[in-house]
Amino acid sequence: MHATTPINVDKLAWELQRHPDRYFVNSLLNGLRKGFFTGVSSLPEKVLECKNLLSTTKCPDDVSGLVKSDCRNDLSLWHKFLDQWNGISFFIDDNIVNASDFDLYTDAASTVGFGGYFKNRWFQALWPVEMKLDTELSLSMAYMELYPIVIAAIIWGNEWSGKRILCHCDNLATVLIIKKGRSKSLVIMRLMRRLTWCSAKYNVIIHATRVAGKYGPFSSTVSDSTSGTLSLPAPLRNSVELSCVINHLWSKSINSATRDVYTSGYKCFLKFRTSQFEGENIGNVMSNISEDILICFVSYCQSVLGLKYSTIKLYLAGIRHFSIANCSVNPLVDNVGKPLLRLQNILNGIKKTENKSMRQKLPITYSLLHQIYQHLQKGIFDPHLDFTMSTAAVIGFFGFLRCSEFTCKQSFDSALNLTMDDVVFVSDCQVNLRLKASKTDIFRHGVIIKLFKTNYNICPYVQLSKYVTSRKMNCATDNDPLLVDSSNLALRRSLFIDKLKTILSHLGLNADKYSGHSFRIGAATTCSSNGIQDHMIQTLGRWKSDCYSRYIRTSEVDIRQALLKMCK
Repeated sequence: MHATTPINVDKLAWELQRHPDRYFVNSLLNGLRKGFFTGVSSLPEKVLECKNLLSTTKCPDDVSGLVKSDCRNDLSLWHKFLDQWNGISFFIDDNIVNASDFDLYTDAASTVGFGGYFKNRWFQALWPVEMKLDTELSLSMAYMELYPIVIAAIIWGNEWSGKRILCHCDNLATVLIIKKGRSKSLVIMRLMRRLTWCSAKYNVIIHATRVAGKYGPFSSTVSDSTSGTLSLPAPLRNSVELSCVINHLWSKSINSATRDVYTSGYKCFLKFRTSQFEGENIGNVMSNISEDILICFVSYCQSVLGLKYSTIKLYLAGIRHFSIANCSVNPLVDNVGKPLLRLQNILNGIKKTENKSMRQKLPITYSLLHQIYQHLQKGIFDPHLDFTMSTAAVIGFFGFLRCSEFTCKQSFDSALNLTMDDVVFVSDCQVNLRLKASKTDIFRHGVIIKLFKTNYNICPYVQLSKYVTSRKMNCATDNDPLLVDSSNLALRRSLFIDKLKTILSHLGLNADKYSGHSFRIGAATTCSSNGIQDHMIQTLGRWKSDCYSRYIRTSEVDIRQALLKMCK
């Protein structure tokens, strides 16, 4: 550290060289050169730095959203308070009432309820149904321990006016939250705002201290760790960046369609438990899920809700998914990791008793594809949409594609859906179609569909070549959708199915018996009718098991020809 001054110290030293008090001169010159001693210690101070500084710089939008939301909630609290404030305020005299003169004792049990004790009076209650349905609330022990303290402030707050109250709690996380007056948990902050409101309304100061449990000072370790707030070091707990990454990776572990089904099953299970077990001390509905409860649930789904075996299996998978996420427990296995045998037998019974559905979708074979193609060539819709429908039908058939692989469900996503740069012309007779996402490619490695010239009227190579050329003439870029509708928007699944059924109706067919999957079914059926070997059908359709056989529809003509060959 250097001292600076506008005075020319060397010139001043020359002018003061005849000064009689040399001690004064030396002190003055040294002070100007090195700084004067002020008597204040220059000990290094602790740098005050935001714990979320790294997260703020790397995830500014996420942090900004959280800050804005919290600030609005905090400001709304004080706006509400100022509307009712009488304008009177005063400081509590420390000598009048000590904190220990008024004691409040509260406790909470995650599987039962909560209670509080103050001056020979008490209250107790079971957890509200809303908390059982809210996973984030029902799994936070710090929230549960804070809950009865807030209830006590609401009930007895008017008796605490102008005084101090000391809350005795066996959860260290809750004690620290009350001392700081804040928490990183948004749901806990809802309670803290209510507690702050009571404190301001009744002019009371609330303190908290931790009490040892029945088995000593460490008896509530499990209770503390349940909330997850003390199981990690502070830098990890306060990292918004890591939290965002963890949540993002967890959400990406399953696709959106599977997540929707799992969520439906999870909500169905929560409603079942809260309705069928009303009045019982079940507390956290995701804890202590026994085999008997699961058996009752699947029986309820089959008998009351009328769900099929396949749907019930997906609902159980959803329960397992959310239980692992919230409790790190798989409820579908026993203590040694083996499947629950009684539950498996009940599921087998459901599978055997349900009626087999015979509503199989019909295939769009090559002959029917030819009719569709010719009909579109004559013109049904506008020329642009006719061209798109023809291309979609051709690549859907020859590529053994699922409808979701060449259309988008709702909004277009260049990271998942077909784009212009996914079409690569390898040679004058081969074109590759890259699928960035598909049903069996769960890790999104990508799949290459190889298409070749057929030298027939319907040729995937020629059709794609013409269509890509047309799209590029309309200034389409590499990241634009490959298949577009009349408005130059990505071809949606619903639009494609609707227009396909219109075409089939024009051909005099029952459109309800066909779907977007009919192209894939028709491709497998056509291959089987033409004698193509099973392993080749499996390869073309990208099937990893013999389930491809379920896609093959055997016609009466094929059966008749097979019987005639038996007579030779």
